[in-house]
Amino acid sequence: MGWIKDEEGWLELLEARNLTSHTYDQGADMDVYETVKENFQVFGSLLRELREEVD
Repeated sequence: MGWIKDEEGWLELLEARNLTSHTYDQGADMDVYETVKENFQVFGSLLRELREEVD
């Protein structure tokens, strides 16, 4: 299928998500914010892939 094009970006987001779930360090929130900001385009890419699959 090949829906996910940027595996590294998704893995960084997964790591950031895990950090928010298991860490209560207020300083980590900016790290997570930066990770999401840097990798946000992967959501749009996945959405395009899924739309192409549906069409």
